[in-house]
Amino acid sequence: MKNILLQFDFKQTSDEDSVVFTDPLYMITANKLDEVEFCMEQIERAVQDGYYVAGYFSYEVAYSFYDVDIKHQNESMPLLSFGVFSSPTSIPRSEIFGEYHVTNWNMKVTKDDYEKSFQRVMEAIENGVTKQVNYTVPFEASFTGNSYQYYQDLKNAQQSLYSAYLRFEDMDILSVSPELFFHYKEDTIKVRPMKGTVKRGKTFEEDQQHYTYLRSSEKDRYENKLITTLMTKELEQVAEKDSIHVTEAFTVEKYPTVYQMTSTIVGKVSDSITVTELFKRLFPCGSISGTPKKATLQLIANVEPYPRHVYCGAIGYFSPNNEAIFNVPIRTVVIDQQNGIATYGAGGAITGKSTVEGEYEEVHTKTSVLTYREPPFELIETIGLQDGKWLYLNEHKERLQDSATYFDFALSLDKLDTILQQYEEKYPTGLFRLRCLFHPNGNITHEIFPLKATNNAKVVLASSNIDSNNPFLFHKTTNRSFYEAFQQDDYFDTLLWNEHGEITEFTIGNVVIEVDGEKFTPPVTSGLLNGTFRRGLVRDGIVKEKVLFKEDITSADAIWFINSVREWIKVELVINN
Repeated sequence: MKNILLQFDFKQTSDEDSVVFTDPLYMITANKLDEVEFCMEQIERAVQDGYYVAGYFSYEVAYSFYDVDIKHQNESMPLLSFGVFSSPTSIPRSEIFGEYHVTNWNMKVTKDDYEKSFQRVMEAIENGVTKQVNYTVPFEASFTGNSYQYYQDLKNAQQSLYSAYLRFEDMDILSVSPELFFHYKEDTIKVRPMKGTVKRGKTFEEDQQHYTYLRSSEKDRYENKLITTLMTKELEQVAEKDSIHVTEAFTVEKYPTVYQMTSTIVGKVSDSITVTELFKRLFPCGSISGTPKKATLQLIANVEPYPRHVYCGAIGYFSPNNEAIFNVPIRTVVIDQQNGIATYGAGGAITGKSTVEGEYEEVHTKTSVLTYREPPFELIETIGLQDGKWLYLNEHKERLQDSATYFDFALSLDKLDTILQQYEEKYPTGLFRLRCLFHPNGNITHEIFPLKATNNAKVVLASSNIDSNNPFLFHKTTNRSFYEAFQQDDYFDTLLWNEHGEITEFTIGNVVIEVDGEKFTPPVTSGLLNGTFRRGLVRDGIVKEKVLFKEDITSADAIWFINSVREWIKVELVINN
């Protein structure tokens, strides 16, 4: 038990510290359903005796609370596992650093089997058995190395409010869940069901469209309302009916890879309800089962071919200070350290309004956290200063504001204006290039250079493609390693192309070609930065957007490199065999 580490990064407020437990006095563990009730009694007794009790409940624990016929039990890990502790402690220093390797994630259910299960669920909905079913599938990968470092990377990628790292003797649980199951403190309970998902857009404009879509989506609001109604009724079993009310409805929250819709319900818990009784009345969370709950649990047991384990269960702790808090372990990786196998569950709510294509896409959207990595970066604006006047300043500010909103950067345009005024006064003549870095906390660092003439205007095609799904292509940031990999000392710049063979941009500017007197530039959707000079040319009709391929470039009458500092530079494409 010396290796056990349970860390709860539940951030109800921005300055809330992690709660950490190590070296339990003893463990409370259930491996079979008929052991669950006794373990619940042990948990209640330990809390009443003044101890903290921390750990997890697997989803399959629900089968001990409901009369459900099951075809498989949770055999590879305990149904529940809790440590009993005198008090929280601090994070061991040995957990901070480490390396790891994880292979590609593979869905354990074929698309054909997924579609068959979807049809079974839709038939149950049509027959009135259920209104909504949260159907899930597992993913699997091989894992070696330091799971704590992997947890930190996942947490940085997801930026969730209810993350937790649980290390047991031969199993690690890495949960970066955005969803609160319940928070009970003194006599008040809060639940926060999450239902409704859409992936983030790559550009600011596309991102706003996705946000607006989710806010007004009839399907997602219907799903959310069903679960909010279910959980409100469940709260009536443990809380005073008149005290229960929805404080927030259909709130859309932003995460690095998705938007999620949540609602919040609060109530005053009845004096006669113990904390473990409260848990039993609410578990499992309605958002990951469906409604009506019992019939839906039975349907899930019939349709899903694998146990969920801790995924969709509950992770958290009971405090002797009349408090308990648990997440819903979505966005959660479980690592079997003995076999080096990592598993991850993903799913979505199926209702009568669902389509198999939409649900299948949502499942894969929810796996993006597994591979998405956002390194530390700053926003960049490079602005030309010509004879004391800034070039395309409004366009630079507009792009900067869009990216700051997209990435949640603090931004003060007044602070930028002060910097610009200083340089205007210092350099009233000549041509200069100002480079500003905008930090997440609102700080701005800056430097200015005289603009040198371009002697070599030869360019070359990239030897391999860029990935047009990379969101950093659409924002000007210091995360430029994917550009720098293509730059060559012998050439002015390199012309890039995407996975579909479409021309995109240069590494430090946009591209325009001329054909029969007309000028064309690739559309932003091909995967490129909408440069400030480019957007003005397109807006004014000087240049038209058109999907371009390599043969369009090689047969063009002329090729230009453009940006807001140098504007037009005619370039020569060198073909390397």
